[in-house]
Amino acid sequence: MTIPNSPIPGITSSTKDIETPPGGGGCGETSTTAWSFALDEDDFVVAEGPAGTEGNVRLAFETLIIPLGTQAESAETYLREWRKMERDWASGYTLGSPSATVRRIDPEQVEVGDLYGQFETCTMSAAEFVGALEDLVRFLRQLRS
Repeated sequence: MTIPNSPIPGITSSTKDIETPPGGGGCGETSTTAWSFALDEDDFVVAEGPAGTEGNVRLAFETLIIPLGTQAESAETYLREWRKMERDWASGYTLGSPSATVRRIDPEQVEVGDLYGQFETCTMSAAEFVGALEDLVRFLRQLRS
């Protein structure tokens, strides 16, 4: 289902399961400290995870947020929809962008799913995922000021 009134074209949600790749698709441990962001030479948002974040996890998150652009409202909408689905479903739901999907596996983990061969489908802690989205919103708000 497409999220109504979303400023992000193509943001979708679902409660349908995504198959986890053989071996679980894990990408290692990630930290719960802050993510940082910058703009590259083409004004795309570049993500940098905390120390110890595997490159694939960083790339997965960065790929997910590409369609959000540099508009804080887009990231806020995605985060708001994620939190609403968390309240309504607890786990087993999926919220995607045109470039990747995120499935809540259980209360502790999310799976970031690749759609176009950009990264290996992987897992990260649910708390870090939400924290990264919150950090992204803060970064994008600062761009406006």
